[in-house]
Amino acid sequence: MNNSLSAIRSALSTQLNAVSQLKQVVQGRNYDATGFPLCRFYLIGVNQENMGNAPSDWRTYRFAVEIVQEASAKTPTNAEADFQDAVEAVMNKLSAQWQLSLNCEVSMISQSQAANVNAPFGPAVVMQLIYEVKTVIQ
Repeated sequence: MNNSLSAIRSALSTQLNAVSQLKQVVQGRNYDATGFPLCRFYLIGVNQENMGNAPSDWRTYRFAVEIVQEASAKTPTNAEADFQDAVEAVMNKLSAQWQLSLNCEVSMISQSQAANVNAPFGPAVVMQLIYEVKTVIQ
């Protein structure tokens, strides 16, 4: 098992790219959008726990996984439906593939409220899921 941050990031990218409701997946904080719904993900935190006298350490990585839907090219009804379907599909994929190709022992999804934003490409709705993965670092 490869528990490195690189392996976890790669597995997360693979799972998000497999979500058919997303038109684009971007790693990083940029909005270089070519299709919507867009999903971008990036590292937002890390925590390490030492467990007694065991030779291994637990490490938790926190990722922001943001689903973004532009709000001006489609009708409001269609944009909202696409946004909701993408949020549900991402949550379903991360729940079903919670071990990220055996790179973590525990994962958890929490979320914020959806928000209307003025992105570089125009008005949009965004929901940020916080995806935490806990793994043993050897």
